[in-house]
Amino acid sequence: MRNIKKISVLIISIMISILLTACEIPLPKIQKSFNPEESMKVYIDVSCMKDNDDVIDFIGSESEKNVLYVSSKIRIKNMLLDQATQSEMNISDNQIDKIYEAALRAIDKVEFKIEKVSEDDDKAQVKISYNYLDLTNMESDLYKYMEEEVKNRTIQNKDDAVDLAVDGLIKIYEEAKISDKVYEETYEMHREGRVWIINDEDKFEKSMGNIVLVNE
Repeated sequence: MRNIKKISVLIISIMISILLTACEIPLPKIQKSFNPEESMKVYIDVSCMKDNDDVIDFIGSESEKNVLYVSSKIRIKNMLLDQATQSEMNISDNQIDKIYEAALRAIDKVEFKIEKVSEDDDKAQVKISYNYLDLTNMESDLYKYMEEEVKNRTIQNKDDAVDLAVDGLIKIYEEAKISDKVYEETYEMHREGRVWIINDEDKFEKSMGNIVLVNE
C-alpha cells in the first residue's frame, strides 16, 4: 500500500523537471514578447503539462512542444515503472497511464496567483502563491476504499490487490480537494531576448515539487 502512495507522489515530483528541458530550447524562434508575469505563467504551465498558445510560443513551435511533452511523459512513465519494479509491484503500462492522467487532472485544480514585485531594466522579482493540493489522507482513504471494495470484488492474488489499489488511487486524485494552506515564494528573474528566465530554477523546481500536501 505504501508503495502505491510513493509512486503517486513520485509522479508529481518528477513532472516538474520537464520545465528545465524546455528552457534549453533556443529562444530566437520566439515571436511574442513576454513580460515577467507572463514568463512565470509559462514556467508554471509547462511544469503542470498544460497546453496553450503561450506555451507553444515560449518553447518555439507546436511540434517542439509536442516532442517535449511526449518525451517527458515517456520518461516519467519509465521512472514510475522502474519504481514499481523495485517495489516488486506489477503495474501495467495502461495503469501507469491512468494514474498519470489522474494526477494531471488533480494538479489542474491548483490555481496560481502571479504578482510582479519589481522590475528594473533586465531584472525583475515575481511572486507566486497557491493553495496546496491536499493529499494528506491519501493512505487512510486508500485503505478505506479497498476495505469497502473487497466486499464486492474477489482478490485472489497480489496483482488483484494492485489493481484495486490503482483504482482507489485514481479515485482519490479525482476527489482531491484544495487545502486552506497557502504557499508563497518570490523569484528573481532576468530578461533573455523576448522572455524572462528564473535565476534559481532549482528553487522553482523545489517549490513546485511541494505543490501537493502529503503525510510522510
